[in-house]
Amino acid sequence: MEERIFKLLIKKISEELSEEELSEVDNLIAKDDEIFEEYQTLKGIWNKIQPESSEANLEKLNERISENVIKQKIFFVREALKYAAIVIFFVFSFSFLFTHKKTITIKNTTNKNLVVNLPDNSKVILKENGQIAYKIGLFSDFNRKIDFTGTAFFDISHNGDNFTVKCNDLDVVVMGTAFNIEQSDQRTEVTLLRGKVKISDFKGKCDTSVIMSPGELVAYYPESKKIVHKKINPAVNTFWIEDKIIFNNFSMSEIAMIMKKYYGKTLVFNDSLSKNKHIGGSAPTDDADMIIQAISIITKTNTIVKNDTVIFEKTNK
Repeated sequence: MEERIFKLLIKKISEELSEEELSEVDNLIAKDDEIFEEYQTLKGIWNKIQPESSEANLEKLNERISENVIKQKIFFVREALKYAAIVIFFVFSFSFLFTHKKTITIKNTTNKNLVVNLPDNSKVILKENGQIAYKIGLFSDFNRKIDFTGTAFFDISHNGDNFTVKCNDLDVVVMGTAFNIEQSDQRTEVTLLRGKVKISDFKGKCDTSVIMSPGELVAYYPESKKIVHKKINPAVNTFWIEDKIIFNNFSMSEIAMIMKKYYGKTLVFNDSLSKNKHIGGSAPTDDADMIIQAISIITKTNTIVKNDTVIFEKTNK
């Protein structure tokens, strides 16, 4: 209520209004319920303090009015703060729900391969100790970005959006693609089986990117910042996906690379025919001795083992 109207009401109660002011106040009281109620309240206060002097009455009336105004202001401020707090709470809650993303971490702690199906229907086969992590929200889709360490085979679904695998040393950006990643302290290797990928970032150490085609390998050595990009037999780096190693027309040099890389065994061939020979067959991947025995049978050689070195000698048969 306006201060001027308050003052007119007070003057009416104390009979200090001019005829013009009295007419104005009477009209206001008759037409406005809020002003009428306020007039009745003020009149009641006046009647309670009537025995005192007129000047004291006015002073106390003003005090009561001031207290009433202050109380109303405090009430409105409290109500405003209460509703503001409610609004802020809901805004924060909805903002949190829509923006917060939960991190999903999956690590293969077994000695067998672990198949992981991602929310976009992509598939990851994690080798022992391999780990992936990705974020997903309550009301948001999987953004097709994962963090990865270890060794894994990726079969990425094609849905029109890029899929990014962030490794320790580099980023692999793909669409519908099948590829293998292997990481160690010395290097990170990407082997592409199907589709096309772009290797980039290299943790800011190399100002370049590499586009891969099927049947190619990119190896990055962070210490020397060296990048190797070459054609290979993809099966050599993906044999571990099966429970057994399948010698799918592998050359003996490729077999030797597998044995050195994955089993720490150095193969030595005393005759060039065995070294250049391509073989077929299979052996369990978790038994290096059986793999060596299978190679010996397939190549018709005898073996001499000296620590981690295996020498293959041609038999007379």
